[in-house]
Amino acid sequence: MSVIAFDGITIAADKQGTRGSNRYTTTKLHRIDDNTVAGYVGSLDHGAQLLNWYCDGANDKRFPFLADENDRATLVIMHKGVLGICFGGVPVIHIVEDTPYAVGSGEDVAMGAMLAGATAVRAVELACEMNIYCGKGVDAFDAVVKKTKRAKK
Repeated sequence: MSVIAFDGITIAADKQGTRGSNRYTTTKLHRIDDNTVAGYVGSLDHGAQLLNWYCDGANDKRFPFLADENDRATLVIMHKGVLGICFGGVPVIHIVEDTPYAVGSGEDVAMGAMLAGATAVRAVELACEMNIYCGKGVDAFDAVVKKTKRAKK
């Protein structure tokens, strides 16, 4: 599964993929543009499909519906500090107005940590310590993804 946590400032995700009894390192949280970060928890295949659907314009007619509901993923989008979530069953992105917020198999640990004052990064680290389906490190981005300055030629 995985965990993504948002503390109102930072969005963070673990890096573990799980296939059978094997764990491996992968990236589930991606910078889309200067203002947007998106990631997923759940089935990595469906998560990548949801991410591609979102990046291609989130066209309802091209939504990656699943034949097997057990392979579903959840897409999480942070755009200019606002959190949106698509639970993967229908082409709808819900705005999440609550902070902190966490989703995935490590969400209970992450939420408890953030409610106790931890940052999103620390919350994901703690979920990685406590949940067998979370691990392999943390990726994180600030809520406002700043454009990097480029040197003039």
